Amino acid sequence: MYSKQSTYDLFVKPKFEDRKITDLNKQELLLWQDALWSTRNPKTKKPYSYNYLSKIRASFSTFLSWVEERYEYRNATSTETNSRA
Repeated sequence: MYSKQSTYDLFVKPKFEDRKITDLNKQELLLWQDALWSTRNPKTKKPYSYNYLSKIRASFSTFLSWVEERYEYRNATSTETNSRA
């Protein structure tokens, strides 16, 4: 649990803590993802591994999907995707 909480605190919370989940849109999530891929470890100054960053992205995506299903919220990303179908 600590690992999930610490990755949330480091990579997700700084970008989205003042936002409602239902207000997030595809462009914001893509910008966050782009910034995530360029993130460097502050201790070593080296980029984080692709696998590590992919796990962070996947965890956040899974969380958003769970919120949508559990609480029947649809964020702007889902609305954009569903309107094209």
